[in-house]
Amino acid sequence: TALGALPAFYNDKRVQPYTEGLAGWRRHGRIDPSAAGAPRRFEAERVFHDRLSEDGRNLVNALYSLWDFEALRAPVLAGLRALDPTVTGLSFPLVGEQGLTVALSHEDGRATELAAMSDEAVAWLLRGAMLCAVSPAPLLVLDAAEEGIPQGLIAPLAAMLRSASERVQVVLTGASEALDAALTEAFAGAPEGPRLVRLEV
Repeated sequence: TALGALPAFYNDKRVQPYTEGLAGWRRHGRIDPSAAGAPRRFEAERVFHDRLSEDGRNLVNALYSLWDFEALRAPVLAGLRALDPTVTGLSFPLVGEQGLTVALSHEDGRATELAAMSDEAVAWLLRGAMLCAVSPAPLLVLDAAEEGIPQGLIAPLAAMLRSASERVQVVLTGASEALDAALTEAFAGAPEGPRLVRLEV
């Protein structure tokens, strides 16, 4: 398992700019040294490996967890296929003895590792990890949510934001006419009081 540092992913220059924006996504992992036998985590601070950590180091783990759930992975996979129709899914190759990274699987058996992925694919994976997490935090704040996302995926991004807002409170900052138009369409007919707030700062 790879529940800890994931250097191949976290240290990628395209991932680092996003990690500071994940401050609202917390995970706790203090170990109780007094436990008999194998150390255990404090029950009040259980680790959710299917939620993005505050520093973003477990992005691969979040993707790994949501990939077990078809409903959660479907919009992420659809976006990847829009970028490259040959993509069939994600794989999680081992890195060293205890690490994992993420790679795109293709119809012809190829695997595109993180370092070879397009910036658009990396940006989309990051949004998927944030918006489709198995156990999201109660509050999600995104600054310039559409940054790095190609025009053709703005509407799918808005759809993911609406789905996320049905589970958690979502706050968006920044200004984007394209995303605002897509959000208006995505939220058409939504129940009164969707949990998404748009702040222009």
